Amino acid sequence: MSDKSLNQIEELKSRLEALERKLAGTNKYNNQSGNNTDITFSIKDSFEKLSYWTNFIGTILYIAFALSCCGIMYLILQGGMDDIPAGMLFGWLIGLTILFFSAKYLCDFSSNTSKYLRGSGSDYRQNNLEDGLVNLASFFRLHGVIIIINLCVLVISVMYFISQS
Repeated sequence: MSDKSLNQIEELKSRLEALERKLAGTNKYNNQSGNNTDITFSIKDSFEKLSYWTNFIGTILYIAFALSCCGIMYLILQGGMDDIPAGMLFGWLIGLTILFFSAKYLCDFSSNTSKYLRGSGSDYRQNNLEDGLVNLASFFRLHGVIIIINLCVLVISVMYFISQS
């Protein structure tokens, strides 16, 4: 072989080694296998804390839901339906619905995320993570809609009071 072909071979080897180092560095930083479900320790720790706190808050919301149901039933049984305005009853039902779905979305997120962190089987784990994040997105979507509605009511109220003065 000539010196020129040896130089080309050496250059190709060095390029291949550099490419392998680059790919190995990418895998090291991403820490992902082919199924895209492997996570780093800090992300796993964050998911565990998030799962714990969402379960805690969801449980508190379920308790608030149960106590609110008991309180509303007590008021209805004590005072009768004639003493409770329809608008107030409707407001209570909306509040109970918000409490229930908030608790459901948070507890479902926590449950699915815990299954993801402790599960085996890449497809099973991936589905649990996706389901958990869908529930978390639903929780935020619900509260985003509530905030938008509250802001609209606030703007209408302010406009009404300004027009009255």
